[in-house]
Amino acid sequence: MNMVHIAVDAKSGDHASEKIVTRTFQGARDFNFRVSLVGDHDAIQYELSMSQTDDLQLGIVPAGDVIHMDENPANAVRSRSDTSIKVACRKLTKGHADGVLTMGHTGTGLIAAMTNFGGIPVPR
Repeated sequence: MNMVHIAVDAKSGDHASEKIVTRTFQGARDFNFRVSLVGDHDAIQYELSMSQTDDLQLGIVPAGDVIHMDENPANAVRSRSDTSIKVACRKLTKGHADGVLTMGHTGTGLIAAMTNFGGIPVPR
């Protein structure tokens, strides 16, 4: 069985990248999954260098932009392509990840997911 691969939006949220990277690699170790950390390469690399992570399957995927909490999520998702949440979602749609995790703006995560993956049909 293949190891589950999660694309983590490491640039969004109140404590990005510090807490997100630290907690992600702890989770990867505890639950044995692969991770692509999406965001600021240098910030992620710095956080990873502070801990022993050689035993983990961690990758860094650069994303140059982030959608902030005070922005209109629909407008931001539509107008900007290099945000960390959109880059993470693209990994899933291209088959390079099994799931996406974000600690950013809930509305942004929802809109990014809907525009990348579509909705779930509801039986009538």
